[in-house]
Amino acid sequence: MSSRIPLPMPDIVEAVLFDFDMTLVDSSRAVTECLNLLARDEGLDPITLDDLMGTIGLPFEESLRRLFGRFDPSWPVKYRERYRLKEHSMIRPIPGALDALRELRSLGLKIGVVSNRNMLSLAAERLGVAELVDLMVGLEAGLPPKPEPHMLNHTLEELGVSPQRAVYAGDTQADVLCALKASVAPIGVATGPLRKEELKALGASAALESVAEIPALLRPMVKVAPAL
Repeated sequence: MSSRIPLPMPDIVEAVLFDFDMTLVDSSRAVTECLNLLARDEGLDPITLDDLMGTIGLPFEESLRRLFGRFDPSWPVKYRERYRLKEHSMIRPIPGALDALRELRSLGLKIGVVSNRNMLSLAAERLGVAELVDLMVGLEAGLPPKPEPHMLNHTLEELGVSPQRAVYAGDTQADVLCALKASVAPIGVATGPLRKEELKALGASAALESVAEIPALLRPMVKVAPAL
């Protein structure tokens, strides 16, 4: 993995944007179990947790193609109808993630979630994430998925924040590349498939064990008035 020169961290931060799966929440076991239920129904070979981790961050259709070696357009529909609610019931927040969101809000920062997940708001509402963020943008917005920067650009425009005063936290190569394409400093978190040194090599401006460490990292860069 060749190293990229990272963007510098902003002098002033006004917005913190997050990926969802494996950044704010651990969905790995939930998705693995539910995909194996789909595989059973469709006569496909089961997958392992390691198999799934290799596809984290990809759009769902591309994940299915890589995991099962082919793709049937009926599979996403069947998954949503049969297993999406079960998946949501099994997802858990990353330890410290909700407290980190609360602390960042208390500092007066704008908070967004940018994800390659469909039906993002349903999962975020159930887990208590939605009430702690200002804007969520998933694939239902109709924009090209990460690593293309369109969803990130759209979120910043809606929040009224320039890329130079924002950071984007994520756990995958697609997250880092998306941020770099949008001229936003990426913060890598090692709660997904990559280690901190791998995230740094991809171009992350900072690499942390988890999002729980983000408030301490950003506090010196906050110049806005804290929320009451």
